[in-house]
Amino acid sequence: MKTRLPFRRVLLCLLYGLLLSLAIIYGHQLETLNHLDLSDEKSVLLCLLLTGLFFPCSLLLMRFLDFVAERAALSPAPKSTLPAIAAPKNLSSVGAQTTSPSFKPSDRIPLSSGVLSFLCLFLSHFTVLLGVYPGFFVYDTSEMLQQVITRSFRDHHPLIHTLLMGGTIKAVEKLSGSWNTGIFVYTFLQMIVIDLIFTEILLWLKKCGVKRCFRLFSLLYLSLFPPVVMFVLCASKDGLFNAFFLLFLTQIADFLFFPSSFCRKKKPLLFVGTATLFLLYRKNALYAYLLFVLICLVLLFRNRRFLNTCKAPAPSVLALLLCLPLLLCSGTNRLLFKALHARGGEHQEVLSVPIMQLTRVYQASPSHFSPEEKKILYRYLPEENLKQYTPRLSDRVKLGFQNAVYDKDRASFLHLWLHTLRKYPLTCLNALLLTSYGNWYPFAVNNVYKGNTPFTLT
Repeated sequence: MKTRLPFRRVLLCLLYGLLLSLAIIYGHQLETLNHLDLSDEKSVLLCLLLTGLFFPCSLLLMRFLDFVAERAALSPAPKSTLPAIAAPKNLSSVGAQTTSPSFKPSDRIPLSSGVLSFLCLFLSHFTVLLGVYPGFFVYDTSEMLQQVITRSFRDHHPLIHTLLMGGTIKAVEKLSGSWNTGIFVYTFLQMIVIDLIFTEILLWLKKCGVKRCFRLFSLLYLSLFPPVVMFVLCASKDGLFNAFFLLFLTQIADFLFFPSSFCRKKKPLLFVGTATLFLLYRKNALYAYLLFVLICLVLLFRNRRFLNTCKAPAPSVLALLLCLPLLLCSGTNRLLFKALHARGGEHQEVLSVPIMQLTRVYQASPSHFSPEEKKILYRYLPEENLKQYTPRLSDRVKLGFQNAVYDKDRASFLHLWLHTLRKYPLTCLNALLLTSYGNWYPFAVNNVYKGNTPFTLT
């Protein structure tokens, strides 16, 4: 085992310790004070102390992982067990391939192995579904169903989900005469799809050689943990999106462990299919995926020599696989948009950050805006919506955004936002962080809907 870690990895451990400390200190400030307090000297001192704690801990973790990888590389790997990855020296690997002759990435677990897991998931979720009949039909689902009933579609929500969910419910209602029966049938079908995906993930864990006790814990977690069950039985887009995204992550892990397996036909199809589906089910997933693609493209072309040694597809082929979901998602959305004669022109989701920043500055003091600037602001955001500002939830403000005015004159809004951003940078930074700190503060209490009543039809 190496006695010293390379300087780059030590630097990464230090950076990790510093960023984690900053996230804890300033995330706590945002949650308790609703703003950053950069003048607090105690916070700076505490940040340094936490960095001094997390830095050696991350070093120890890095050394432990190296030790486990070296031990696994020296010991023979049993069949159907994924050995730890040890990258070649002087190469920053995109992935690594086992040299063990007893294991092949094409090895399949028999389908019968997943029957018990599926039955456990199905019985657990179906029991809850009967208890909450016809299912959790809340938040935006009633609005999406109304679009199908009136045949007046908008692209505010994913069109594919609106069409599949609303079409299923409407078709069953025509046959049974009951909306609740339609909701139940759709929720039941969605539950089947998600349970099949969960089963596939559990089989993948088995193929990777994950210990039985951990797989059993994963099965119980997916079957019984209340938030998971709620998402499985909720007709909103989040349940299917999360399931498709989780399946996509297993495809990424397969590529990291076995790059050469992507030479086969099934792997690329599954990778592209899962990526396209999770992009179709959530619009803002596009931004995360674009960043992911950019990072992957850089790593692919930096490590093309290493990929050749692993007998992986050429970097250009892998780059095409990464970009293909973007083309398929864009093409599918355009096709649905034209086929359904959907109405577009809703910009408030894309402009969520500028809207919240302008509203926070206004909420701090309307006098921050000149009379002329107020006139411009009121054109896009009515005063009654500006007064409904809450730091962590943008829905109340965004509902009043005047899309028609923005379509006619985008320059005035963007100019007002940039001018405000330059004039009150800290206030705008607070507005941005307060709507995002739940993603990076480990101890965040993500309860932005506290005090609000969810929209429900049942």
